[in-house]
Parts: sequence; C-alpha cells; structure tokens
Amino acid sequence: HRDLHSFPTRRSSDLNMLLNADKTVIMNILLNYRNEYNEYNDPVILSNEVSISPSHTAKFLGITLDNHLSFSKHVESLVSSCDSRLFLLRQLKVLGMNENALKNFYLANIRSILTYASPAWFSRLSDGDKSSLERIQRSATRTIFPDHSYEDRLTLLNIPTLSDFIFDLSKRHFNKIASDPEHPLFSRVIRNTGRTSSRLNTIFRPKICKTQKRAKSFFPIMMSHFNTIQP
Repeated sequence: HRDLHSFPTRRSSDLNMLLNADKTVIMNILLNYRNEYNEYNDPVILSNEVSISPSHTAKFLGITLDNHLSFSKHVESLVSSCDSRLFLLRQLKVLGMNENALKNFYLANIRSILTYASPAWFSRLSDGDKSSLERIQRSATRTIFPDHSYEDRLTLLNIPTLSDFIFDLSKRHFNKIASDPEHPLFSRVIRNTGRTSSRLNTIFRPKICKTQKRAKSFFPIMMSHFNTIQP
C-alpha cells in the first residue's frame, strides 16, 4: 500500500468537483490502533477556500461510525437516546398503563432503536458495549415487572435477551442474502463448492481473516455459524 502522505494535496476544483462543506465529512479508517501515526490529517480545500479536516466520527444512514470501526460512539448515541425513552416508559407505568401495553411501547419505541441495522455492527462491539445495550432492556423490563429477576421478566414478557434477538436478526438477514442471487451482497456469501474433503461437511467457505476485526464482521461470523450447526 502506498503511503497516504505521498499523495499531493489537490483542490476539488482541480477535479471539477463541487463539495458542500456543511454536508461533507472526511474520516480515515484505522483498523490497527498501532498505525495511528500514519493517519492522513491533511485538510481538503474546496474551491471557495473552505477546508474540511478529517473527523474521527461520522454519521451515515443513522449509524455513527468511528475511525476504528468499533461502533462505541454509536452505542453511546443509542444509550443516550433510549435513556429519555426509558423515562417516558416509567411515566406511563406511573399513569397506570398495563404490562402488555408497556411491553408494546418498549418494543416499538426502544428496542427498535437499539436494534436498527444491528446485523451490520453488533458483532464488532466490545463486551462492555454489548452490556451497555443490554442494560437498556434490563431497565425497561424492570420498570414493567419490578419484583422479578431479569430472566423471569424475559419469560413473563416472552422476549429474548437483546443479544439473542440481534443474533436472530442477523441470521435471518444472512439467509435472505444467501438465498437471493439478485441481492447486492450475494457475492459476499462464499459457498463451499471447491472442497472435496468429506471431513468438512460445510455449506460455506469463509475467507481466512488476518485480523480480529475482520473475523468479527457480519459475513465471516454468519458463515462460520451455519457451518458449525451442520450435521
């Protein structure tokens, strides 16, 4: 790979491009924390002499990305957003709303926020970030059934843990991709058509991942999972 610092700084006007500085974000993706000193920090200069400096975070389609793809900033945003909704849930409880209605409020207004596009980012989270998300569901179910343990509350509400729910979402999403040749991501699903070994009775052939971040991404995780459950 070429050193990014070897590329000359060019104006967008040199490339016949007009950028909206208010809607443009530059972010350098650094999967290896040890390579931060190689980060490319030179600003991009627009034709009107407005410059845009690289950012460590960016929001894209409702997902907060950070420059290490850890999604910790996204979790912080989710927790902050859902804390206010938990307050509203408690107020509805005080006003006498029954358990079934409180459950529906949680599913529609809190869990839906926590799990938005979750197959794309949940597997990359640290254990601490996953616990932060699970804490939101713990708090919500405690509001509905304050005198029961978390496991009993899940049974009474007939819902799984947040981690299990997201993993089921991921499996359904993967199956949808794998069964539709017209899907834009279908080519990312690598089927085991070249191996002849009878010892490996697998459907998929995930690529060998050289980094933990790659190994924890959506497609390797799902392909490995469905290979594991084969007889």
